[in-house]
Amino acid sequence: PNSIKLTWAAPKSPDKNLGYYKGVCYKQGLTDAEHSTGEVKAGILSVVVYFLLPNTWHECEVIAYPRQENKILAGEWTPSQRSSHVRTWPGKPSEPTQITATAVNDTAVQINWKAPLTSNGDITKYQLIVYDSK
Repeated sequence: PNSIKLTWAAPKSPDKNLGYYKGVCYKQGLTDAEHSTGEVKAGILSVVVYFLLPNTWHECEVIAYPRQENKILAGEWTPSQRSSHVRTWPGKPSEPTQITATAVNDTAVQINWKAPLTSNGDITKYQLIVYDSK
């Protein structure tokens, strides 16, 4: 759930200097400061970018780099336009906080809690598991 697969079309005219592609995904609205990347050799037209935050909007781009041995083009690169916004799948929420249990009577307990600090998506239900202490 914390990855995005990028695919693209091959260049119309092949470039013998093309070395590899790098897929880059940024949190929506951010620049180079926070991003994740994946690399593939020239000729491969897709890459998966891993380690993204769950349930988060991202913008992605593909960058073409020259072969490492090409000293003339060293450090040169060609980025694509950023993609439309892509949202990663929801993930597991963090634990609920401030959990309290109060005895109501000899057969009932009231349990209260606050929502998790990080939901990573819509929380649709909570599951309580009660163990007999005998």
